[in-house]
Amino acid sequence: MMILLISSLTRWRRLWRVGALVAASGCAAIAPANIGAAPFCAPALAGDDAAGVSWELGGQHVDAASDAPTLRDVGRVFEGTWDMLTVASEGVSPPAVARWRLRLTATDASARDLCRGSRCSSDVGYPAAGAPVNGFTHFDSTLAARGQLRGSDAVRVFYNRYANRLQLTVGDSQPDHGTLYYVTRVTDSSFTGRWTDASVVLSEVRRGEVRTEEHLQGYFCGRRSHG
Repeated sequence: MMILLISSLTRWRRLWRVGALVAASGCAAIAPANIGAAPFCAPALAGDDAAGVSWELGGQHVDAASDAPTLRDVGRVFEGTWDMLTVASEGVSPPAVARWRLRLTATDASARDLCRGSRCSSDVGYPAAGAPVNGFTHFDSTLAARGQLRGSDAVRVFYNRYANRLQLTVGDSQPDHGTLYYVTRVTDSSFTGRWTDASVVLSEVRRGEVRTEEHLQGYFCGRRSHG
């Protein structure tokens, strides 16, 4: 597979598409928070996803090995509006930050369960779907619940209960397209993890006196919005 190499400036422009803040989506950045306020969230570190998702629901830690949430449970947890923070720590210099708002809807059974032929799994599938929003965005919750949202900004939540793996896919689900958000921790009001550009493109980035080739990636945090 061919690896493409482009400049850091070009990759910075692509970050805004990755962060779903492009003008085509009608999505605008959220006003900056007070710098003296509490941190937005604690970043996930590389390798945090090795053990799967850490669940803290209802104020208690959930043992994923014996009592992992069901697809329906995950849909209920993620349904709602989230204030998102996406930080690119690799592939750009200096690190870049995008803030945006995400709305998710729990999917119905026809869109939730993963089916191959006539066989469907109630433990592997897509429990929620949605898209970036702002005050001018029309969000179709019916299409989201049916798993029928399409386009470069469509978001799908994929969950494998057996493996305790959870990820959000933004954009096309084809190979080398879109953005993958690997979730490492979930509470009733927040989720965090690591994200990566799904393409095979590398960035040429200057680090001091040297140039490096890096893949665009970083960490993200989501907090339930009350606005």
